[in-house]
Amino acid sequence: MITTRGLLRYFLIFLVPGLLSACGLSSLRLNNYAQLYSSELLLHPEYRIYHLSSDSTSLYFKINTDNLLYNRPEKKSDFQARIRLEVQVFGSLEEKFPRASDSVVFVDYDNDQRKKDLIGSVKLAIPEGKNFVCKVVLTDLNRNSADIRFLRIFKQSEVLERQGFLAYNDQRVPIVGRIIRSEENLYVRYDLKPVDAIRFLVFSTSVRPALPPFSADTGAAESMRIKANYIIRDSAGLFKVPVTEGGSVFFFQADSMIGEGTSLLKFNPAYPAVSKGDDLIGPLRYLTTDEEYSELERAENKKVAAETFWIRCCGSKERAKEVIKKFYRRVEEANEYFTSYKEGWKTDRGMIYIIFGSPDGLYMRESGESWVYGQDASMNQINCLFSKADNPFA
Repeated sequence: MITTRGLLRYFLIFLVPGLLSACGLSSLRLNNYAQLYSSELLLHPEYRIYHLSSDSTSLYFKINTDNLLYNRPEKKSDFQARIRLEVQVFGSLEEKFPRASDSVVFVDYDNDQRKKDLIGSVKLAIPEGKNFVCKVVLTDLNRNSADIRFLRIFKQSEVLERQGFLAYNDQRVPIVGRIIRSEENLYVRYDLKPVDAIRFLVFSTSVRPALPPFSADTGAAESMRIKANYIIRDSAGLFKVPVTEGGSVFFFQADSMIGEGTSLLKFNPAYPAVSKGDDLIGPLRYLTTDEEYSELERAENKKVAAETFWIRCCGSKERAKEVIKKFYRRVEEANEYFTSYKEGWKTDRGMIYIIFGSPDGLYMRESGESWVYGQDASMNQINCLFSKADNPFA
C-alpha cells in the first residue's frame, strides 16, 4: 500500500555554498563513486524531478519501509525511522561548490510496522536557462547507511518538457521514478504553462540486448513504433490517461511541435525483479552461442530450459543454484540502476555490470561515465567508457 501517512518533515536547513568548503575540495568529476552501483546498497530510493514553473522545481523521493531500520529511542516510545535527505545542485560536474543546497530530516512513526512506501518532496529554486547536476544523498539515520544518486535537472527551454509532467495513481499519490506497475489509470499534472489539452503517445519498443564491446556488428536498428496517439482534454488541472499493456513507453507532451516530453515505462508487474521464464532467458544472450540461445528461445517451458542450461554449465544442481542466485541478482540490479527506454539489463552498462559486477572505480563525466575494474596501473586493469546518447525518452 502506498501512503505518506506518518511521514513527518521536522527539520529544514538552507545551507550557504560559501560554508561548504569541506564538501567542495574537488569537483564532482574527480571523485570515485563506485558505491553508486554497489550490491551492498540497502535503501533503493526512487526519485523524480518535476518543474512547477520555469524557476521552481520539486524533487520527489520514494523509499519502501522494508529498506529502513525502525527502532525505539526509548522503551515506551513509538517505533520510528529517521531519514535525512541532502540535496546539492551544481552547474556542472566540474564545479567544486554547489549553487544551492538543502538538508531535510523526515521521521516516520510506525507501531504496526506495515510495509508501505514513504513519499516526500523538497522544492528547489533553480532558474531556467541551463541544465544542472543534482547530487542526492539519502541516509537512514538509525542504521547510518546512505545512498548517493546523481540526477540531471533539465532547465534549458528546449528540454524543459522532459521533466514537465507528474503522474498520479488512482489514489492521487505521485508516481515517483519512471516505472508504472499496477495502475489502471494515470492522472497527469502539468504546471509550466496553462493548457487545456495534452498529447499522449504509447510506443512499443523493439530493442535488442547490448552488443559485446568487441563486436563489429552494428546489429538491427532499434525501433519505436506508435501504438496509440491521444489528445487528452481537461480543465481541472489533472488529465486522466488510460494505462495500456506492458512493454510500452508512455510519452506526454504539452506542445507536439517541439518534439520533447516526459516519458514513463511499463514492463511486467514485477519489474525490476526477474520472475517469468522469458525474464530468465533474455540475459543469457550474454553467455551463450547463437545456437544455444535459439534453442533456449524455442523451449516450450523456458524456466526449465534455463535451469537445465545452468546445471549443464555448473556441473551440479547445488553449484547451479548458487550461480543462478548471483547472476539474476545482478540482472535485477541492472534493471534498477540502468533502465532507460528499455530494460536495464539490455543496456551497455547493464551488460557490463551483469558480466563483471560493480566497478572498482566509477568517475562521472559530462558526456557519460568511466568504469574501472582492477587496481590502478595494473596490466590487467579494464576500462569501460560509456557515452550518453541523446534520446527524448531517456
